[in-house]
Amino acid sequence: MTHRPSVRRRPAVVVALAIAAVLATVLSACGGAAGSADTPKVGDELRLGLSRQITGINPHKGGSPDSSGSIVGSIYESLTRIAPDLSVEPGLATAWTSTDPLTWRFTIRTDSKFSDGSPLTADDVVWNFQQLLNPDYKGTSGAPLRKYLKSVTKIDDSTLQFNLSQPALDLPGRLWTIFIVQPVFAQSHNLDNEALGSGPYKLDKLDQENGATLSLNTFYAGTKPAFAHVKYTVLASEAQRVAALRAGEQDLILNLDPLDLAQFKDSDTYDTILGVGTQPLTLAINERKTALRWPTPGSGRR
Repeated sequence: MTHRPSVRRRPAVVVALAIAAVLATVLSACGGAAGSADTPKVGDELRLGLSRQITGINPHKGGSPDSSGSIVGSIYESLTRIAPDLSVEPGLATAWTSTDPLTWRFTIRTDSKFSDGSPLTADDVVWNFQQLLNPDYKGTSGAPLRKYLKSVTKIDDSTLQFNLSQPALDLPGRLWTIFIVQPVFAQSHNLDNEALGSGPYKLDKLDQENGATLSLNTFYAGTKPAFAHVKYTVLASEAQRVAALRAGEQDLILNLDPLDLAQFKDSDTYDTILGVGTQPLTLAINERKTALRWPTPGSGRR
């Protein structure tokens, strides 16, 4: 697991309500005292300092959680989400079960809508997975899926079946970065700089070098975030981010060197949050490769 320290201005209870939606589980929710005169209130704009330039917001191409990935996770939804305690919780899917080692069934919401008001259907989800499972498709998020997922089929309007080529006991936890786009929009627009999702926010403006602005998706079926607007600003150097936070120009900054956190120690103005990364690292041993042989005693091979 990786640790990504961040710093926010204190106090701000409402920040805790927005972090999960805006940062898509990169940071754990934070608490605090009641808001003050210079602290964001419900309905205000939340300002976040990103540490990397935005490379594009195509949800099928992944993205760094301290840059593009944060924006994508605010605009789009996936079947599942990773909670701050690293448990898997419902997203577009409300429940799931494994009927046998190679078959999973997911129950999905039927009240979800994209930010243009069009319904998000089981057919839309199937279309997204069909694209990602196509080896000729340019969406890089599909590469890991193709190692174990054969197909996704619609059972009915609220049920999807995942057909695997090999068991995946943690399948629900693997789907949190597979975001669902609107098929017609995806085929007629450039997803690198345009967006239509069903998440809590919709894209208002994107400047890949400098940042992005979002506003509430009024059709979002989940719990509404605390902030009506979110402004992302690219501040590539840590010194820039710290200066902007101290000047009151940012409410939350990401990716600080742990060795530099001492400057915020015992501060009545700032809270430091140490977020645990949500991407597990797996060590696998290939037992099927016949070319490898254990050395015989006395052979001198190691």
